Amino acid sequence: MRSRRRTPVLLIALTLVCVFAQAQPASALDNGLARTPYMGWNTFYGLGSAFDENTLHSVTDAIGNRGLKAAGYDYVWIDGGWWNGTRDASGAITVDPQQWPHGMKAVADYIHSKGLKAGIYTDAGQNGCGGADQGSFGHYQQDADTFAAWGYDAVKVDFCGGTQLHLDPAVAYRQFRDALLHNSSGRPMLFNICNPFRPGAAGNDYPPLERSVFFSHVFGPDTGNSWRTDTDVGFVHSILWPDVLRNIDTNNEHASRVAVVGSRACQAATAG
Repeated sequence: MRSRRRTPVLLIALTLVCVFAQAQPASALDNGLARTPYMGWNTFYGLGSAFDENTLHSVTDAIGNRGLKAAGYDYVWIDGGWWNGTRDASGAITVDPQQWPHGMKAVADYIHSKGLKAGIYTDAGQNGCGGADQGSFGHYQQDADTFAAWGYDAVKVDFCGGTQLHLDPAVAYRQFRDALLHNSSGRPMLFNICNPFRPGAAGNDYPPLERSVFFSHVFGPDTGNSWRTDTDVGFVHSILWPDVLRNIDTNNEHASRVAVVGSRACQAATAG
């Protein structure tokens, strides 16, 4: 993979794609995190998969310099595109040294040095939404231990690969929850459940309702700190306001069990 160095990213056209509904503290995973709705910035909408260590440094600096940290945006979340699916002989994740010359722990350390929290991405299946083998299936505990050892504060778990394998999201996400809760470092990590599929969206009438995004509110409260409630609100460099409103309307159908409005990134996004 070639290096994806970029000039410093300007935080222009800040778009709130994660409008939060108030939730009672007991209505989400009781791990001491996200007692109130969390806020932050995510790579997906503004950058897609085109980012590297320098990009994350630039964004982290900008969040502080432009007043977003002071306004409560304290998560810097690395979405799909940080990893191309490689592992070593022991099954541990390995990353591209051109994209991350100092490794993923150094990125989290830099984010922490600015008083912010670091988030990272994987999938419940073998593949991720961004490519082959970019998921944690068969490695839930190993990857949870890795993310904790690197110092990450939050993990977003997608479900593109999970849907390909026809996994039961309630079962898979509870397994990942347990892996995070029992990570070898004892590190508290916020858990973001991100099944994006409406019923039938994957083709051939799959998934059924009970394995779709519309069912996440059933198991979400005892499994994650936040969970999707509807499909994507846009694409890279394109947030669709009618779809944001659609997801807010979906929330109202299960208002007592909603943690956040569903979106791919579940964070604040930028067009950089």
